[in-house]
Amino acid sequence: MLYPVREIILLLCIIASSYVFALEKAKFSKELSINVPNSITLPYGNQLYTVSKNRSHVNIESMDENYKPCAIRVDAFDDLIRGKMRAFSFDSEIFLWGERSKQIARSATKFSNYTLLLLNPNTCNYLSASINEQDEMPAVGEQLPEVVNYGDKFDVFFPSLTKCSPCRYNQWGVKDDPSQQPLNKLRAEEPHSSIFFHIRWMNPGYFYVFNFENGTSVLRYLDQEFFTLKEKYVDRTVDVISNTVNKTRNVGVCYRRSHPVSPEIFCTKLNSQLHSLDFFRVPVSKSSSVSSMSFEYDKKGHSFVGLAEYKQYELFIYDKNGQLVKSLDFGKAVPNYLPSEVHGHVVGNQYCLIIDENQLDAVAAQRIVKCIDINKYVA
Repeated sequence: MLYPVREIILLLCIIASSYVFALEKAKFSKELSINVPNSITLPYGNQLYTVSKNRSHVNIESMDENYKPCAIRVDAFDDLIRGKMRAFSFDSEIFLWGERSKQIARSATKFSNYTLLLLNPNTCNYLSASINEQDEMPAVGEQLPEVVNYGDKFDVFFPSLTKCSPCRYNQWGVKDDPSQQPLNKLRAEEPHSSIFFHIRWMNPGYFYVFNFENGTSVLRYLDQEFFTLKEKYVDRTVDVISNTVNKTRNVGVCYRRSHPVSPEIFCTKLNSQLHSLDFFRVPVSKSSSVSSMSFEYDKKGHSFVGLAEYKQYELFIYDKNGQLVKSLDFGKAVPNYLPSEVHGHVVGNQYCLIIDENQLDAVAAQRIVKCIDINKYVA
């Protein structure tokens, strides 16, 4: 008689687990595909814009049906941007950053030439500037330097430049006087076992994360000269930082902790003292099956965690106390495609998940944008 009872208990546990992971099919307010190579989709104002480079033009399109797309013709000197680009909103403009095709290589040293374009989506005008830097070590791969806007200036974290990294420039690409450069205290402090970092502007200062090879991380709140104001070590790897950090001076982070029995993903919002404002677990079957995730929150404190879990897209919505409100099914990857990266953004009253997919055994790629009306899912 004991064996059937044990089976019943296991069955009840399975039913309860299935209930927890039950997903409601999302009702999208907007949904579209973007098949533009080497493009970037980002929030600007209360809309999403897509910026792409096509020969001698920079094209800007919006999800706003009333927006007239821009096709900005750039000078021949600015027409040499190759490979990957970075873009973010910069005051009233869109900042586009890329590396020029022509480089001068001398022995083991690489001379890199970068272009920045300040694009105005409303007037379809642009300003350009050139930045020339000599990397002090050979470049590895095609990874662009990390760029972080700081008020009306921006910092560039060159991978190997030691005389200034970050190097601070104004919006015309003019480097600050050496006496005004932020002190390079970051890389010297970190052991060589660190593998990569995230950094966000916190107005004032920065939120900074280093992940280590042993699966732990250090979180720091830094002032504008990169002095450490607060510091916190955690026994997990930080996978993602929210993009809304510079709007509220809180920052959202998600941790992944590998475990042979119960791998876990946790998310929390931190203030400038690095104190948790909430803390919640994301209900995934196996954290190792999550190829990409995104964490954002709105002005009311709702948190949005978007996931690519193998070929399934999911969105989990939490209230300001960290209680799960909705679990939404955002659909599956297109046949013969696999998700490579997801990014979430809160734009106005909408939450949009930007999904990049790569075709199996091919170079073809596509981007899918799916948006929901936040007010239909949370109070």
